[in-house]
Amino acid sequence: MLKIGLIGLGTMGARYKKTIIKCNYFDISKILKKSKKTNDVDVFIDKKKFFKKNPADAYIVASPIETHFDYIKDILKIKKPFIIEKPIVKSINELNKIESLVKNLKYPILVNHADLYNPAFEHLQKKIKLIGEYNKVKLQFGKYINFDKIKKSKNMLPYFDWLPHPIAIVIKLFGLPTKINVEKSKIDIKKNYIFQKIHLKLLCRGKTIDIYFSNNYKAPKRTIEIYGDKGYIKYDGYKKKSLSLKLKKKKIESFSFNKTPIENLLKIFQKAIIYKKKINDVNLSIKTMRIIFSIQQKLKFS
Repeated sequence: MLKIGLIGLGTMGARYKKTIIKCNYFDISKILKKSKKTNDVDVFIDKKKFFKKNPADAYIVASPIETHFDYIKDILKIKKPFIIEKPIVKSINELNKIESLVKNLKYPILVNHADLYNPAFEHLQKKIKLIGEYNKVKLQFGKYINFDKIKKSKNMLPYFDWLPHPIAIVIKLFGLPTKINVEKSKIDIKKNYIFQKIHLKLLCRGKTIDIYFSNNYKAPKRTIEIYGDKGYIKYDGYKKKSLSLKLKKKKIESFSFNKTPIENLLKIFQKAIIYKKKINDVNLSIKTMRIIFSIQQKLKFS
């Protein structure tokens, strides 16, 4: 069985660990984390020892964003496949350096833009042609999150962590936007917590796409609505990972999926390593982050 080195055991790291144990796609051979207070056997707090002792077949980077750049460089040096959480880096300078480092790689690198690995989204890609030429697209993302203004830097306002999701989706479905407008941006601070609302308008292939984000939604939202001249299609990343399709003069078709995005991501990663497929999400992630940094300048958070 392929051996995985897991970097970070916070919320996402624990989720990866749980999914790996459940699905048995990999064997976690070692973990790099801040403290050795854990029941796991091969736990490291020293980065050099972690990479030097018993090299893994592949790695998962689920550590805080500010550490991503260094870990990407470390793994690229040993030429191993890896999965990394988004956003891949925290600054435009890091992004430029990463872009030059990942050219012409021949092994898998996957970035966890979770919706792109959601089975419902994969089904949307197969069905989207049925609705014809699109004329209206709306994405709503976010949920209630207490974002601590003391612990977070300006680069890490809520939008920075969340907007990569809908923007990666837009690029995947409709290509690079030719124009980006910030229609609304509002920040409320309550009891040292930051709550942010953003409305973006993106122009893709001559059509407008609306993106709404807030970390103060009472009910979590992770939806895509696409209206075409032959019908509409709606994706819901939270509600049973579901997809609805309505064509003119036909009943609504509904699809739901049980496999989680992480399960799907890990299975794709495993197959890519075994069959030596050159899957590389980094180019998409670089395009996504360039848009994020462009939005950052418009919001004057640089």
